[in-house]
Amino acid sequence: MDICPGCRKPFASSKAVSGHRRYCAKYAELPATVLRARRHDLELLEKTQAAADLARRTAAELNGPEDIQGMEVDAPEIEEELPQYRASGLPARRSRLPRRYRDETPPIPLPVVQATDVHLDPLPETLNSDVFQTEPNKYGIYREYYGSIPSYTPDEITSLGDLCNSPAFLHEDMLSYSSLTLPVHNQPNFFAPFPNPTTYRLMNWFSSISNLKSLGELNRLVNDVFLADDFDREDLHGFSATREAARIDSHRDDTSPIFSADDGWIASSVPIYVPAKGFRHASEKEAPVFNVDGLQYRKIVEVVKSAFQEPSAAQFHLSPFREFWTPSESEPTERLYSEIYSSEAMVEEHQKINSQPRNCDLETFVIPILLWSDSTHLTSFGTASLWPTYLFIGNLSKYIRGKPTSFSAHHIAYIPKVTPLISRLELIN
Repeated sequence: MDICPGCRKPFASSKAVSGHRRYCAKYAELPATVLRARRHDLELLEKTQAAADLARRTAAELNGPEDIQGMEVDAPEIEEELPQYRASGLPARRSRLPRRYRDETPPIPLPVVQATDVHLDPLPETLNSDVFQTEPNKYGIYREYYGSIPSYTPDEITSLGDLCNSPAFLHEDMLSYSSLTLPVHNQPNFFAPFPNPTTYRLMNWFSSISNLKSLGELNRLVNDVFLADDFDREDLHGFSATREAARIDSHRDDTSPIFSADDGWIASSVPIYVPAKGFRHASEKEAPVFNVDGLQYRKIVEVVKSAFQEPSAAQFHLSPFREFWTPSESEPTERLYSEIYSSEAMVEEHQKINSQPRNCDLETFVIPILLWSDSTHLTSFGTASLWPTYLFIGNLSKYIRGKPTSFSAHHIAYIPKVTPLISRLELIN
């Protein structure tokens, strides 16, 4: 039995249906896409009916030539489901991004489970020790540790919030360690220079995290500002954001200076030998000495100690490793270079330190230090600037270290500019 897709009228043969379609008004009104969809449905219906007829014939052969009219036979289910269609008649399709545009979260490295003696390159003489290898992840990447198994890997606690810098991707459970701040509610006048805690919390929310506000930021506004115990709506009468922002710019705290000795800052001066116009000196030591005052610096050892006391220190890789990639069983293994703690120099230095005799059981490791200095412009319209020197810890991943919101840059010095000081000295003389 054939059915017209337009008017759904049954016919005895396909030839009769073809003749009927020439004069069927409903069939002529159907778009081509709807026709294809209905033909597909009819074909599926025919398959179901054919399966049911086959089941009846099989039952008749097994039960004998009895009358099987009216016998209820469970037709086998057709695996293919009836497709869904939109109002336009087009099939409803699920949109997916092409593979090249999909972002995949890096897999967590598997724990160290076995020792191995297989290496891509022969180990240096300084690395003649036990080698521990992780199982390859789904990309075929594995690591080799030397000497001992690491107590933990920071990748196990790394979330997407640690690797991206977009507030639209972040949730409350994805905040990184560097985003956590110590509570200050127990300190007297913690809201200074603002007149009350309400204004402090509101301005702190406005100036933190990102200029692009998201749903997570809105939740933080409600939970950290509006629902705070010391929030008082009466304090917001006459509130002016411009006035409060200017209050921050003009604030000077004499009791807690910017370069406080309690924070490890040391004030010093640097003597330099300057040339004298019209004079020739036999040596540099005979030239006039000019003392450059205003140098502020911190000791590197103290800065490193402070860095390891911060919550973000949980993400430091203390055990270096060599990383390898095996694309497939038929392709050779390749060495991967990505971070400081996976470099050959770091691995060799780590092994060299651990091979020295020691009288304690404390863990020893290498701390790579990265220094950076550049002039910083302080204003959009003006000449005010600073020349800071920053220190970065190389045990932290470059993806986290490169985020401004990770606060991984430690200030160790502020260098005064010499040119304005010399120009001022020439005017005095």
